[in-house]
Amino acid sequence: MLCGGLALLGGGAQKNNMAGAALMTANCALAGALDGHSLDKRDEALLKELDAAGVKVALREKNALLEIDKPVTYAHGSSRLDGQSLKVVQAVAKVLLKYGDKPVDVIGHTAKGEHPSLAKMRAAEVMMVLSRNNKFTKFAIQDKGDTQPVGDNTTETGRERNRRVNIFIRLAPNAQMAAQ
Repeated sequence: MLCGGLALLGGGAQKNNMAGAALMTANCALAGALDGHSLDKRDEALLKELDAAGVKVALREKNALLEIDKPVTYAHGSSRLDGQSLKVVQAVAKVLLKYGDKPVDVIGHTAKGEHPSLAKMRAAEVMMVLSRNNKFTKFAIQDKGDTQPVGDNTTETGRERNRRVNIFIRLAPNAQMAAQ
């Protein structure tokens, strides 16, 4: 909380310089490594490269797990990546080529009322893009169907949020598969 507040203050102090706020936020994320899994230089380099590629991330599980902050989303009944989501996944894939020792978990979700197999198909589509030209990274796919909604399934906006794939990169060797 304090670190996030400092990032906002830092951005304001630089005449609403969003780049300054983003840099402070990234530094706060790196500073968070003091609690839990300690980020090594490769972990820090991975974070910086993802940030440089425009991919926002969040550290989870005491910094042992890196979550791509914006989930990849889908149209109703589809497992096909749209243009924006494809760009995010391709940016992650490009960075992962340098970090093949970091296992990746890809978790598919559906909105209520969608066919349950879509969750696995969505995760498989993302894994296919991530693994293209990458024979070193270990990938695990999991599908949660509609069991972990992040939005209200009674509204279209909520269902849009629930049609997603989450991507996690394990930083610590023994990091557990993400619950989401």
